[in-house]
Amino acid sequence: MNLVKFFKNRNFAKKYNKDIKKVNGVFLLELDQKAYIHYIEHTKNRENTDFETARKVLTRNVLLAQVDERYGSVYNYGNLQIGISYENKITYIRNHFGYNTNFKIDTEYKEWLNNKLGIVDDEIQDRKVS
Repeated sequence: MNLVKFFKNRNFAKKYNKDIKKVNGVFLLELDQKAYIHYIEHTKNRENTDFETARKVLTRNVLLAQVDERYGSVYNYGNLQIGISYENKITYIRNHFGYNTNFKIDTEYKEWLNNKLGIVDDEIQDRKVS
């Protein structure tokens, strides 16, 4: 099942009997510690991103991403490849420059997700903390 459809299912928590963290109606993916470390070390201007913010941003990115048809549980958000386990946990992140040059972001949906998840606009968020 496509993860985006999976998360949009309103009965997700009941159906799978899981206690999943929800922020303003949006279900958050779990984030593996190794994937988090890789994210902050290999993604531009993310070295000061805390765990919960990374979790929100990566969940948003998965919801905006294109599914890699070759690997059903890998999502491409521009150059960022995000792998999801069967436990709905982000376990794999790869920042592959030049990988997905045709990626188009649904800006309205991104703005809505940013608002719901409390993510500050990327221009502001991408500034380095001095």
